[in-house]
Amino acid sequence: MTNNAGDQGTTIERRLVGGGEMGALTRAFDWSKTPVGSVEQWPRTLLTAVQIILDSRFPMFLWWGPELIQFYNDAYRPSLGAERHPSALGARGRECWAEVWSAIGPRIERVMSHGEAVWDENHRLPITRDGRLDEAYWTYSYSPVRDDGGEVGGVMVVVQETTARVKAERRLLVSERRLHTAFEHAATGLATTELDGGFVQVNPSYCRITGYAADELARTDILSLVHPEHRAEHGAQLARMLAGEIPSFVIDERYRRKDGSDVWVRKSVSMLPGVDGRSARRVNLVEDIDASRKAEEERARLYLAERAARRAAEAAEARLASVFRQAPAFICVLRGPDHFVEMANDAYYQLVGFRDLVGRPLVEALPEAGEQGFLQILDRVLETGETFVGTEMPVMILRSPDAAPEKRVITFVYQPLMEADGSCSGIFVHGVDMTEQVHARSELEAVRLEADEARRRAEEANMARSQFLTMMSHELRTPLNAIGGYAQLLEMGVRGPVTNEQKSDLARIQGAQQHLLGLINSVLNFAKLEAGHVHYDMDDVPLMASLENVETLVSPQMRARGLGYTLRADLAIAEDPRSIAVRADAEKLRQIMVNLLTNATKFTEPGGSVTVAVSEVLKESADDDATTGMVAITVTDTGIGIAPTRLESIFEPFVQVNRRLSSPDEGIGLGLAISRDLARAMNGDLVVESQLGAGSAFTLLLPRAAR
Repeated sequence: MTNNAGDQGTTIERRLVGGGEMGALTRAFDWSKTPVGSVEQWPRTLLTAVQIILDSRFPMFLWWGPELIQFYNDAYRPSLGAERHPSALGARGRECWAEVWSAIGPRIERVMSHGEAVWDENHRLPITRDGRLDEAYWTYSYSPVRDDGGEVGGVMVVVQETTARVKAERRLLVSERRLHTAFEHAATGLATTELDGGFVQVNPSYCRITGYAADELARTDILSLVHPEHRAEHGAQLARMLAGEIPSFVIDERYRRKDGSDVWVRKSVSMLPGVDGRSARRVNLVEDIDASRKAEEERARLYLAERAARRAAEAAEARLASVFRQAPAFICVLRGPDHFVEMANDAYYQLVGFRDLVGRPLVEALPEAGEQGFLQILDRVLETGETFVGTEMPVMILRSPDAAPEKRVITFVYQPLMEADGSCSGIFVHGVDMTEQVHARSELEAVRLEADEARRRAEEANMARSQFLTMMSHELRTPLNAIGGYAQLLEMGVRGPVTNEQKSDLARIQGAQQHLLGLINSVLNFAKLEAGHVHYDMDDVPLMASLENVETLVSPQMRARGLGYTLRADLAIAEDPRSIAVRADAEKLRQIMVNLLTNATKFTEPGGSVTVAVSEVLKESADDDATTGMVAITVTDTGIGIAPTRLESIFEPFVQVNRRLSSPDEGIGLGLAISRDLARAMNGDLVVESQLGAGSAFTLLLPRAAR
């Protein structure tokens, strides 16, 4: 009977040597019970591969055969944890690494099937080890190991666990972010510069102190910011630091800001070591001390002022009584529970009448005050120590012995005079006679009420005018329609044959009737606008199609005057100009454009041109400072233009641009007024730019429809 295990042990010890703990475990393992069989059956390539991983001090792992039987070395053992070591030796790969097989299985299969190596860096493969699921990262290569016949027999894994490095890099990244945040949000100005002073990096506080943007500072050097008076001292300190005499220095100096103003700063300069240990850059910490510096200057100024003030103190005290007497507000000091009058100024005497006050109790000096409740208020202030404020309180005062009591309105303060022990010894009275102001306010209120009444009457008059215009327009349209109807009947020969001369006369009658009817319609439309009776059917209106329809209405007039016409769209606002739409009432839009193009035709000399240009503008929103899309339709002509003094009035009702240059039957000056009111009612506007003799540009602004 042969002892196979003993024979295998002797054989494997001859074929596999060294390898530390894993070498010993590998030699002691009964491989005959695994798919790889006893050592005598191993191909030479397997023996060589196992010996390589056992001899290596780098973590290595080997899967062999279809069952992926496992071999590994001492360097790989810590990555397994107590759960897998030493049970992973000789185990099947899929069973050993079940929790990560979905990630590593396809890679192993690729190596085994195609003989292609696989490499991954910092691959996250959480594994269970030492009793917990550990988030682990690995850098590894899977390489094919061929058997003696040249076929792929296994997978050699050269692996390094990079968990510690990945987590350290994460911590470093967090630290760098925190450092960057601290740099960006530091209240102190921070700047790094090259040794020659050129800026490398600055934080927002440094930009705020200097007034320059970071990209502007990058094109200059730090010495150029220093005030010329401080550059010599700055340069001397810098030379000492660069020579190694001092490690750093602190200097107070002025910076010349971008706007030309000067700011005092306290700058700390030190060297930033480079990779080789030698100084590579300078670090500048800059604190804005402009306020404190100016405060010091102010303190010095105040000290000098204080000395001057002390010299004038005696004179000031002497003038105090005079100032007290001449103060515009009335002032009085009362002492004791009987409210003896200690002092009173001229304004107080003017209020109460020139009577004997000082040294007398208030009840004797001003008996009428006691009868009106003022003594009770004084008693309460003296007792509680609480200030009393009276606002526009009426008081009846005997200003002269022979006169009747006079009503005055006063605003005043009873301020308790507190002693060091907390007791109240008297009351300081300070106030203003508000009688004239109250009377003036009453008069102003009466004027306001009168103005409101006048405005109401004006609104009623406007309404009456609108109603009158509406009524008159309707009354005039009836006979005008009759005139037009009878003229058509005559032209048709209902009353007998019509000669050519009569037809010409009838055409003039019909033209005058249509013109007058148009004027009446304009008046009626204006009246409706003023009365707020116009209905708007708001919709998304295709702009280019609408403008083309308008062109068909006005092109005969333009051709008759020999004018050129151009319609163009700014392609920057849309791929297809025909996709541009505005939020408007289609009929009101047509009415505005017909009016603008008719005016342009009327006031442009033959041979001129009219252009309609569509573009997009951004309009600021008053609600949230955002911008909303607006479409601008600009009608530009080469006509007579408008004088600057007339630009503001052309949108007023019944105002014509140039009456002398238009025929008497061309309108009554309502077209532009109606057009602007229609535009504004559709959340848009109508504006004009013009130069006399060079033409005009009327721009209709309308909200762009949502894309």
